[in-house]
Amino acid sequence: MAEALLCLPTLRLRLGRLEGRSLTAVDIARIGFFAGLHDVGKAVHPFQRRLRDRSRASHTAPVWILFGSGSSPSETRRRVAASLGRRNWRTWFAAPEDQKALWDVVLAHHGSLPAECAAARSTDWEADAQTGYDPLAAVREVVKTLERMFPDAFSETVTALPASPRVLHALAGLIVLADWLGSDERRFLFPDEGGPQGTDRIRWSRETAAKLMRARWFDLSGTRRDAVRLPLDFDELFPELGAPRPSQQAILAAPAPGPGQVVVLEAETGSGKTEAALIHFLRLFQLAEVDGLYFALPTRAAAVQIHRRISETVRRWLGPNGPPVTLAVPGYLRVDDQQGQRLPDTWRVLWDDEHTSERGWAAENAKRYLSGAIIVGTIDQALLGGLRVRHAQLRSGPMLRLLLVVDEVHASDAYMTALLRNLLDQHTASGSHALLMSATLGASAREPLLRPASARVPIPRLEKAEESAYPSIQRSGEHLRPLAPDGTSRQIAVELLDSASEEDILFTRLRDAAAGGAVVLFIRNRVRDAQQAVLRLEAMGTALFRCRNVAAPHHGRFAPEDRTLLDECLERALGRGTERRGVVAVTTQTAEQSLDICADWLVTDIAPGDVLLQRIGRLHRHPENPRPDGCAEPLVSVLTPSEHALGGLLQPGGRLRRTKLPLGLGSVYDNLVAVLATRRWLAEHGEIRVPRDSRTLVERVTHDEALRTVRRHPKLGHLATDKTGPP
Repeated sequence: MAEALLCLPTLRLRLGRLEGRSLTAVDIARIGFFAGLHDVGKAVHPFQRRLRDRSRASHTAPVWILFGSGSSPSETRRRVAASLGRRNWRTWFAAPEDQKALWDVVLAHHGSLPAECAAARSTDWEADAQTGYDPLAAVREVVKTLERMFPDAFSETVTALPASPRVLHALAGLIVLADWLGSDERRFLFPDEGGPQGTDRIRWSRETAAKLMRARWFDLSGTRRDAVRLPLDFDELFPELGAPRPSQQAILAAPAPGPGQVVVLEAETGSGKTEAALIHFLRLFQLAEVDGLYFALPTRAAAVQIHRRISETVRRWLGPNGPPVTLAVPGYLRVDDQQGQRLPDTWRVLWDDEHTSERGWAAENAKRYLSGAIIVGTIDQALLGGLRVRHAQLRSGPMLRLLLVVDEVHASDAYMTALLRNLLDQHTASGSHALLMSATLGASAREPLLRPASARVPIPRLEKAEESAYPSIQRSGEHLRPLAPDGTSRQIAVELLDSASEEDILFTRLRDAAAGGAVVLFIRNRVRDAQQAVLRLEAMGTALFRCRNVAAPHHGRFAPEDRTLLDECLERALGRGTERRGVVAVTTQTAEQSLDICADWLVTDIAPGDVLLQRIGRLHRHPENPRPDGCAEPLVSVLTPSEHALGGLLQPGGRLRRTKLPLGLGSVYDNLVAVLATRRWLAEHGEIRVPRDSRTLVERVTHDEALRTVRRHPKLGHLATDKTGPP
């Protein structure tokens, strides 16, 4: 299986770029030989006993302590190395440490290296006089089989095996994937189950691996032939949408990006970025630049909704036998429009038929989401590939085949930006592609994401950053280019409500607005506050968002089955084309972005300005909806501490005071300087014009030059009067 994966043209190209030279047939044969040794430790006596009595025993540690960092008797090391044919492969490496590194990669096929363990006992490897079983003889038999299977590995070439850290990181993930694929007992039958033996088994194994590459959608050569026939014409691709929007036109008109180029698309919410991303993917897929897509979204609710849209689009483009579209959200088992069912007390999943079972393989385990063909999921599943966690390589290695699309990148979230930059560094170094989309990306976040992690990042001055065009498109290594005007503009009135004194009035207004037919979205920063708001509103007799006739907040701490129901109910209550009834839906950040829902009135806890712009994207989103009295014009009501109270939470220099903070400030949003800057901007302007104010607001609350002023003067009194008024 490792050989089959490495022979895929896209993966072979990616690994070659990481190493700085092409991956040769000899390289692939040698890596395949070593991959075949991944389970050689199963020959030791303790593991053989485990097969009989289920006792605990490792099959990786006995080899790792011989060739890894553990210690073992030198005579045992010598005998095992001889049985492994070391004299034939030790010259494949440029340095002894490279040999150890490849062993580490091979022996980490369960997602991590073995824990530190005691030195190997020589008796583990010695022949048993009573049974006649000899572990070293079993090892030699495995090696002989591998030598017959990979004769090219033993050619006289002097080129050392790839050994750069980036290549080894990717190989670690691909060997784990090969192990999982090769463990399919339905395909790779043992001889006593009907599988062939001897040299016939080598040929049969390669043929079976090739069939599995096609069945599991790693080999998409047939699908690509169908995709090439599709014209890159918006009317043909999306006949139901009418004329293309500026973001879509920009992607259509732009030439294909070069290897490893990151594309950043900035445009307001609801401007057609999802379709632009699909056009970008189709172009790259037609050119054989990528073999698939991972569409990463900030919340599970958004992922569920976008999965349905992308699944329908792919089916329309490529038919029912096109590549599967997997939903990568833990708790769901969904591929295309099919739902799987986890069987009790097992990892097995029941699908409707064998065809769907093959299509749903990647959906059955979160660790292999990124091994799918077209995947729609949450951003955390991709970011785990850049962290030091178990099975990180199983995510990032197979992802090298894919176009990575990240929807709604935030400027104010420094932690997530740092994680994303680290992930992009490996992804783009391989020549793979990424598209980052945002309505709210400031220069302080955009510029680092367009450069390698090791590169110096020049951030433009605040004045220059505010002058940058919006909406815009930019590629790494190129200048930012403005998009054509969309012709649409929204003016959103802003009112600031004091969280200490006006909350009672607000809850009365919420009840009355729902009674008057308004659909109200109330976004809280904390789950606890959302829960308390629902209880309070219910006690007041408010018409609340309900799921199966139970009033409930929408947040991420429900059981998986309940989350699925809540997502469906929220979309029915606030989604496009639904029957509008007066209701208050109380949510957390699960409903703030990438979700196609529409509120007549938006109420929200204070948050950094870029986050608020995302939340505002749910306000009057569907212009075709009739608005009840008092909601004809869009209004966002922001629940916030007063200027004096918010400034008092900060010490000079911007550090938080040791005190209890309201509304999730200091915990959910720990950058209180950005929150204070947001409040001051909103109080001064009293409205937000989108897209005119989008760039200025984001830079004023994320650019370090602007935040330094707030840090120096956290208690600065503001002269502007807070705007208030009924919805």
